[in-house]
Amino acid sequence: MTEATISCQVSFYPLSSSDYRQAVETLLAQWDLKEVQSEVGLMSTTLIGPAGLVWEKLRTLYDLAEGKGIKFVMNISISNSCLDSCGIKGS
Repeated sequence: MTEATISCQVSFYPLSSSDYRQAVETLLAQWDLKEVQSEVGLMSTTLIGPAGLVWEKLRTLYDLAEGKGIKFVMNISISNSCLDSCGIKGS
């Protein structure tokens, strides 16, 4: 059985940061998204790929921020059906 493809939109908000943009850019530079389809926008990043891999990438983002001592909020929307019907090309 093939693993389901899911889409995910994640917004990352550093708290108590004098330069929130730098914190986000630093994390994006270290967040390896090569194995999933991704699109980085001004307010969020969209990931598309096998469910297990998308969850792994979210955990990686959490671990990167935690490891740098960044206090943050992440808003995450996940869909197991919003792919082609939402204008997203699934893998």
